[in-house]
Amino acid sequence: MEIILTSADELRELINAAVVNAFEDAKLAEKQKAKTEEYLTRDQVCKILKISMSSLTRRVADGSMKCYKIGARSFFKASELNDVLIKLNK
Repeated sequence: MEIILTSADELRELINAAVVNAFEDAKLAEKQKAKTEEYLTRDQVCKILKISMSSLTRRVADGSMKCYKIGARSFFKASELNDVLIKLNK
């Protein structure tokens, strides 16, 4: 694809359009990721991390794991669990 520019204004418009498209694509990707985010229960997290329920409660209390509450139920994002696994292996 060959683009011939005749002025600085055309170049500015082309760059502006490319940046706007990139931001729109990023926003769309983020929305799709948020829709497909998988949440795990406390039992599932304990089984994956091979820790007890009290250890999980302690990690939430000290802030090393983030917990999302819906009513009285606690959930954890699967994507954030990967970060926790990396920290535990260090």
